[in-house]
Amino acid sequence: MILFRLVFYFLLIGSFCRLANSQISIYLESKTNETELEVTAQAIRLSVFNQLDQVSNVKTYEGNIHLPDEILKMDKVELLSIRRQTGLDGLIKVEIQSHQNHSNLLLLTLSLIDFSAGQIVCNQNFEDLFGISLLAKIEDQVSKFLPVLIHYYDAKLSIISEPSSAEIWLNDQKIGQTPSRSLAVPANRPHQLEIKKKGYVTHRRVVKIQSGQHLLVDIDLIDQITDQLLQKQRHLDSMNFSLGSQLHLHSLNQSILKVLPATSFRYLSKFGTWQFGFDFSSTSWEGKQKIDTVLGPNTGNSRFTFQMNRFVFLSQYNLIEWTNQLDLYVGLQLGITSSQFDYQTTPIINRRLTELETSNPVAGVEVGSRIYFGHHLKMQLFTGAEFSGTVIYYQKQANYWGDSTYQKQTISLNRLYFGLAGTYSLWPKRKRQN
Repeated sequence: MILFRLVFYFLLIGSFCRLANSQISIYLESKTNETELEVTAQAIRLSVFNQLDQVSNVKTYEGNIHLPDEILKMDKVELLSIRRQTGLDGLIKVEIQSHQNHSNLLLLTLSLIDFSAGQIVCNQNFEDLFGISLLAKIEDQVSKFLPVLIHYYDAKLSIISEPSSAEIWLNDQKIGQTPSRSLAVPANRPHQLEIKKKGYVTHRRVVKIQSGQHLLVDIDLIDQITDQLLQKQRHLDSMNFSLGSQLHLHSLNQSILKVLPATSFRYLSKFGTWQFGFDFSSTSWEGKQKIDTVLGPNTGNSRFTFQMNRFVFLSQYNLIEWTNQLDLYVGLQLGITSSQFDYQTTPIINRRLTELETSNPVAGVEVGSRIYFGHHLKMQLFTGAEFSGTVIYYQKQANYWGDSTYQKQTISLNRLYFGLAGTYSLWPKRKRQN
């Protein structure tokens, strides 16, 4: 029996240096004790090299390397251990010997081992004459095995955008639209990436993905109108419109039964960490008075309402500002409060009651926060104190046969308040994209 063993070792260096170079190293070792099989061994060796040449990032080395003889009997843990100890990712082992009964036939055993996965992919016997048919069988198995090893070094690209359904162009070729997952791209080389959508500014960047890496690109496209405003290098960061409600805490007299929540509208222009604007709010108070009548003391009721409108200018400074996430601010306000009763007034000559309206200056302080829900929407929570003096009204004391008497009263307009508002921002400032 003439025995020849031809062993090809694929060494895929696992270090970061090799990954950066996208190089799969292949180690080849051939041994024979019979000169009659040297030509056959050389032909099989060249046949395998033909398959290796199909992959651009494969480099072949020849020399000496030692692997255990019982490698085909190892389990997964032992195969993974070889990967860690030697850096080998794969092994192709070919054993050739002459057939015992037919001298013209070759008996060939092909073993394919994936150390990175810790498994034997193939261990197959071939019995055939040396020629094209035998070489084709070897080439077919090797060509199927190479992608298994190279898969560990693929470069992947995933792209999402806001808004979606944008065209993806890579190196001036359209390859799909967003969102797109796990696009295979050539590794270790720069690529010109463009994201295009009608009505939006084209986003361009250069990407370079190393072997084995998966890059996720998340892009916020800017509409063309916003881009034109940004190109003007304006100082205005955003225009903010808010609508909400406020609860008031007042020191009231015994005539006032309740204070209804106030409806509030705000506008603020943002300049860096400062915001300037105005606030308009309106609320109603409801009161009830006991009056004397011809039937006796406190035998009648007199109801009235009190409307308070407030207009103030706001100035706010952000103590904490996380773009498009959270703001924490303090503010000052200065304006005017208008108070209007529905019937209370000083009695006039003809005894007819008319409306009484007064105005008071108002000043206050406020603290609050804004929580962002995307670029345009946010929720504002705030609390503050205002000082606007007192307002005079006339409380009805008695009504006899249509003849009423009154007593002067005062109500303090100083208050504490708590508010909640929803805000919409035009042209908001966005995070810088790398």
